[in-house]
Amino acid sequence: MSEFDAIEWKNPPGGLQIFPNELHIWKADVPSFSFSLDLFAAWLSVEERQRWQRYLAADVRQRFLTARGLLRGILSIYTSHNPAEIQFAVSPQGKPYLGFPGQAGLEFSLSHSSAIVLVAVTRGLSVGIDVETMQQEIDLDLISSKYFSPLENQSIRSLPQALQKQAFFNCWTRKEAYLKGLGVGLTAPLQDFSVSVAPHEPVRLINPLPGDCEDGAWQLFAIEPETGYAAAAAVRSTQNFGLFYWQASPDWLHSLFNQTNLNKPG
Repeated sequence: MSEFDAIEWKNPPGGLQIFPNELHIWKADVPSFSFSLDLFAAWLSVEERQRWQRYLAADVRQRFLTARGLLRGILSIYTSHNPAEIQFAVSPQGKPYLGFPGQAGLEFSLSHSSAIVLVAVTRGLSVGIDVETMQQEIDLDLISSKYFSPLENQSIRSLPQALQKQAFFNCWTRKEAYLKGLGVGLTAPLQDFSVSVAPHEPVRLINPLPGDCEDGAWQLFAIEPETGYAAAAAVRSTQNFGLFYWQASPDWLHSLFNQTNLNKPG
């Protein structure tokens, strides 16, 4: 798949289901949910509420609350559980998963950066997603030399200067999506595997992480949720499957979860 194939973000239909050969990617714009924060706060677990209250910066607090609330709202569609009743657990490697039985392998991944939240959902397929704003003030050369593989660094530096920033964020989001799909996160050595980075070349995992015995089993997808952002999803599958892109909006949210009963689908 070439980078940034045209994506149409659609309004999710009523009665949405997910099947084993599908990947659902959800996008949300954090500022648009400013009037939904009380709704989201009512759904948080005790641990989530404590995390939320520890953040001091208002924008960080809003982004965290919106991301966690939307994740609960989205998962409630697939699980038929009320958002406040959804329970999470964490693997020894730090990968979150649904902490109650009977979900038939439903897997998810959450990422947010600046004004964007992305959620990926599959059934029976390991999945990871990552989004980053490219407006960050960071030392690209220092980070790439420290965390990227020699092949990735060579690929980035061989590009014209005008394309190197995009290639850097392509690399970062694809690596993190893959590691989140594996369930190891950034605890793994990032230099020990390689992804494609150059704009307009096929998006793929070139060399897997040592110990990932299923070489060739991962598919990577580039996503451009908005101008100025880079994002990627990784799915462990060798089969073709359906890709669905859903736009989460306040109208959609409040059509499902009305204001008179905050903890139950409408």
